Amino acid sequence: MWNEVSALAALGSFVISIAAFLVAKYSSKNSLKIAMEALKTARQANDIALGRISEPPVVEIFSKHDEIMEFSDPAGLIEDLKLVISIQNSGKVAIDAIGMELIGIVPLTYLVEDATKEVRPLPSVKIIIDLDAMILSKGLAHIDMRLPILLYLERLVEFLPDTSKIYITSINVVLSPKAKGDDVPSGVPSGITKKDRTLITVKFDPAVMEADIIKALFKERVFKHRVYSP
Repeated sequence: MWNEVSALAALGSFVISIAAFLVAKYSSKNSLKIAMEALKTARQANDIALGRISEPPVVEIFSKHDEIMEFSDPAGLIEDLKLVISIQNSGKVAIDAIGMELIGIVPLTYLVEDATKEVRPLPSVKIIIDLDAMILSKGLAHIDMRLPILLYLERLVEFLPDTSKIYITSINVVLSPKAKGDDVPSGVPSGITKKDRTLITVKFDPAVMEADIIKALFKERVFKHRVYSP
């Protein structure tokens, strides 16, 4: 009897020891991971301070046209800087260009008269807007969205089953800022901000593409904008 009790006690001690070992090992791994992450952050901060690496450019969408953008009547597309998104340089480095990707969203492109008639597949378009003045830290800019959207709609027409109908299309607009001195725009790390993208809804009549104002915008091919100092 005494031998059985001793054996059970020994087994219990062994189990407790194993559990304690696993807890200590897990805690040690977590502590090591936290310490390594802190060290990595400190090194990055030190490298930035010493100029070995640069701050990433950061741009955020400050505001946008809240209503459906009308591309069904050419008369509404004459005025400059009426249909805009407003952006802000939320980083520390100056921005001299904005990369923009316009991506069609399924199933949010459909016939106005019958929302069950979805259009798919959908295109995407990439453009680069060279700014006439740098957006300084905390500075703002208005981006005229007529030409970017028209370039997307020009591609979308290729996928429409009936170009005599009016459509609703939703477009995901994603921005990539280009810092002064960089060769190309760079995407904003998701850990820094998620405000570098927005959804725009457009009402679109394919016949509008034949209007004189639209042809003039395509011919001029200037991405109009206005930059404001902080």
